[in-house]
Amino acid sequence: MDVPAEAPPHGSPRARSWRQAAILAAVRASYRADARPPTIKELQIATGISTTSVVWYNLHRLQEQGLIRIDDGVSRGIRLVLQEGETCPLCGR
Repeated sequence: MDVPAEAPPHGSPRARSWRQAAILAAVRASYRADARPPTIKELQIATGISTTSVVWYNLHRLQEQGLIRIDDGVSRGIRLVLQEGETCPLCGR
């Protein structure tokens, strides 16, 4: 998993833990490889996080940071929110 080389200061809106960085990388990888978001269990396995509740906690922190959207009640309900300068992992735009 790629972890940002230079992390923002702790407490800033863009500060991410290693778990959040790993989850975000796994979500992006899933979109690239399978053209769909991963399940919570797939994220747990891909990142080596001990429980699905820790995955959920970190997904909600990523949503608060505006990096993803979670569609409640949907099995694969994780949507990437493109940031300025990013390209879509599916279409390359």
